[in-house]
Amino acid sequence: MKFSNFAERYRVKISVLIAVIIIIIAKPDKWATIAGFVVSIIGNLLRVWASGYIKKEREIAKSGPYSLTRNPLYLGNLIIGAGFCLASWQIISIPIFFLYFLLFYIPTIKNEEERMKELFKNDYIEYQKSVPVFFPKLRRVENREEFSFKNVLENKEWRAILSTLLFFLAILLRRNFIK
Repeated sequence: MKFSNFAERYRVKISVLIAVIIIIIAKPDKWATIAGFVVSIIGNLLRVWASGYIKKEREIAKSGPYSLTRNPLYLGNLIIGAGFCLASWQIISIPIFFLYFLLFYIPTIKNEEERMKELFKNDYIEYQKSVPVFFPKLRRVENREEFSFKNVLENKEWRAILSTLLFFLAILLRRNFIK
């Protein structure tokens, strides 16, 4: 199995391990926990916004956040992870998370882009030319389609929200009961 396929297949399971490591090493401060929670909520809101437009491998999402970046879900994950690192109040959590993110998301993005080129050919190549791969292009959001809460539910976005809440519950338990 190529590492890129491994990364794509196991990135979520490995992210749980990374979150557990961050919780174990955490020395959470009250204000860092609050700030980390706010940052993570922003990441989750971006994921919900993106999930409302994506119809995985059925059509190219070009509206909402997809008019600014080709990977708003993964950008949301990066923001959530940054919130986790902040909440842990341990500098070592930053390289742990970012190394994981680079190792697992760059190959995943490349695999997904190859699939999109196979599925949508020139339409996807044109989309690639006009929208950056990760960091958003600062411009007006285009809404060719309407946001669909049904898509959010179909894409099971509740899992990212629940994971975030469980992480912060563990951080609060760590902060208040495990010194």
